[in-house]
Amino acid sequence: MKKAIFVFTLLCISVNLFSQQLSYQDTIPGTYQSAMIKIAQNYNDASKVIQYKDKEDGLIVLKAAFDFDIPFSWGANKTVDGMIYYSLTITDIGNNQLTIKMNNFEHRSHGSKSFGIITTDEEPNGKTSQTKGWRIKVYNRMKEYSERNYLSVKSMLSDG
Repeated sequence: MKKAIFVFTLLCISVNLFSQQLSYQDTIPGTYQSAMIKIAQNYNDASKVIQYKDKEDGLIVLKAAFDFDIPFSWGANKTVDGMIYYSLTITDIGNNQLTIKMNNFEHRSHGSKSFGIITTDEEPNGKTSQTKGWRIKVYNRMKEYSERNYLSVKSMLSDG
């Protein structure tokens, strides 16, 4: 019995080791100062989302979230509606250029079906009572929302 538990534990660990967290990164036109201004203009309370800033190093780190809702007519259980939290790192690399990286996407529902960390895997790690097809459909929607939010933030921060 101990062998079976050990093998099962090893299998679970190895599955998690090969999962890659969803992450986006680009270089865009902009400066530390322009990024700070745009953050202040576009986030409801910039002081709550900015976790770290260092003008000298040209570094800004944000932790924020966006809404995640599944249309009821889509047939999904409304218990997955909630928020997707993320980290955003902005680095001024000089020559009017910023690198931006958005990662650490994590789904937290208002109900009982949080999917947790969003990875590049086809299906989420967390299992629910719904069918595998339903879980994959919802998980893909989370990835679409995450990418759409990243592109929106990228556009907002870009000077070009």
